[in-house]
Amino acid sequence: MEIERLVNRSELLMQNLSELLAHPLYDDSTRLGVSAQATCLSLEHAAAVRVLVCSGMTLSAPAMLRCQFEALARGIWSLYCASEAQLESLNKPLDNESADASRSLPAVGAMLDQLGKVPVANEAVRCLSEFKLHSWKALNSYVHSGLHPLRRQADGYPSELAIATVRQSNGLAMLAAMQIAILTGVPGLQKTVVALNCRFGSCLPIVAEETMSTRIS
Repeated sequence: MEIERLVNRSELLMQNLSELLAHPLYDDSTRLGVSAQATCLSLEHAAAVRVLVCSGMTLSAPAMLRCQFEALARGIWSLYCASEAQLESLNKPLDNESADASRSLPAVGAMLDQLGKVPVANEAVRCLSEFKLHSWKALNSYVHSGLHPLRRQADGYPSELAIATVRQSNGLAMLAAMQIAILTGVPGLQKTVVALNCRFGSCLPIVAEETMSTRIS
């Protein structure tokens, strides 16, 4: 089946990324540590998307895709925009007090607005903003059990939508890999990651396709 081939190819892509990114962080600062944690969480969510789709639980995959997107946005924002107090809030041991304090952290829209003022993050912001523009309403529907998942539960989830979900997840994973490459400080590592786009283009988003809002709805 095409979806099985796509997932298998995706796993090979992730294996290649894992091998390329097997470097320590540039330093042991809280900022880099928090950014790395959030970015790695995004990659874990990406793995969950593939597991869900491969297991036939396709209706849950878009909800996990939104988690993947938000974790990646948090990772990039933590590096470029978070204040020391916000970083401390994200780095504290988990208890009721720290959980309450973390509620004041900016949501994804505010994070993207802040990142938009950071020139070095322009390309990442462009990718994240484009994803949000085309997919946010549909993803929210899946997260909150709205019309999209209920109708798909009744009518079935087309295989082309499952394929699009995996491809979009892989695209975010590539952006996460770029972020980790930045955090390592290894010269030329970002270019090495980008080179995988050509080799694994079949399992990455197709720009010429219709918008994400249609493909996952």
